Amino acid sequence: MSEPHVLTYGTRQVAWTLLRRDRRTLEIAVTPEGAIEAVAPLDAPLAKVEALLLKRMPWIDRQRRELGGMADAPLPRQHLPGETHRYRGRAYRLKVERGIRSEVRLVRGRLHVLSHAPSDREETRRLVEEWYRGTARRVFAERLELACARFPDPDAVRPVQWQVRAMEKRWGSMTPAGRLTLNLDLIRMPTPAIDYVLTHELAHRIEHHHGAAFWRLLERVMPDWQERKSALERAER
Repeated sequence: MSEPHVLTYGTRQVAWTLLRRDRRTLEIAVTPEGAIEAVAPLDAPLAKVEALLLKRMPWIDRQRRELGGMADAPLPRQHLPGETHRYRGRAYRLKVERGIRSEVRLVRGRLHVLSHAPSDREETRRLVEEWYRGTARRVFAERLELACARFPDPDAVRPVQWQVRAMEKRWGSMTPAGRLTLNLDLIRMPTPAIDYVLTHELAHRIEHHHGAAFWRLLERVMPDWQERKSALERAER
């Protein structure tokens, strides 16, 4: 029986495979390809296996470095139990369980997914992304009103319409016509950083370009914008 998992080790997400066998001992191995495998008894608790993996990570990293520096290679998001997902600056470990109805919620430091098909990673991905999208719309709507209130005339900066979508290179954009687009991944950033992006884009309703007048306006309505911008840049990676 082969079970893919993701272990949180410091700030890293480490993919590993659990192999259950009819045996008494627990063994950790690194394959010639650099994959991490844990061979465990059929009834070994997952927590016990993870504890041993954490203890052996320095050794695992040494083995993988000898194979070509694989220890620190970034992993694509796999939507496996134990994987870390960020929400408003905090990290939540993914927990997937079978449920009568599909639901995603934050429970005691975990992103808890109830699904009719808990072993279907594509379904888990769909549920998580749907949750992020819905939550982003709600949170951004609340923070947008607060950001508008920073300006002397909130109605003058309020967007004509706004949307949330995936964006590759920008956190947000404002068209001259007043249409605001926000990056879906912004919901993963700390709230002060979210507020900075919103306020920055709203300022473009008055000053369309990044000239001196724009930065003076931003300084007036958000004196600590530079600290917030730095926090956003730190959280990006």
